[in-house]
Amino acid sequence: MRYVFGLVGLLVVFGVLLMIWSQTQVPVIKTGRVAQIEAARIAGQDEQGVRASDSITLSPTFVNGALRSMRVDGLMSAGPMQSHFGLQKDDEIIAIIDRGVTLHVREQDEDMAKGLILQAYQTRGQLVVLRQGQRLTLPADAGQ
Repeated sequence: MRYVFGLVGLLVVFGVLLMIWSQTQVPVIKTGRVAQIEAARIAGQDEQGVRASDSITLSPTFVNGALRSMRVDGLMSAGPMQSHFGLQKDDEIIAIIDRGVTLHVREQDEDMAKGLILQAYQTRGQLVVLRQGQRLTLPADAGQ
């Protein structure tokens, strides 16, 4: 009989420990997942590990020898740049808004403009684009 009480006591203690562990670990696991998503974005990747730089092809457009914009020549379907910003082929990126500061592409060189566009993905910035002659700020819901 003493063995039965001892085993029941051990099972109760084990059950209480398991209950306490599950209550504290579920929030930690959820928070960890959010942190992984944010870390991937900071690294310039989406949740599947696709790099933002691999999901877009850009080419400069010049007017009178000066850089005017960066044209989107190619996009990976459902890639990071398309899914986050909603970019489309032939969009012309004319400015980058990062932390409230507007950086115009025309004031940069080609490599710096590409870098700033990719950085906008990492920092949740916005892009100002010309799409069929209409000026758009993407993503439209940033900061909300």
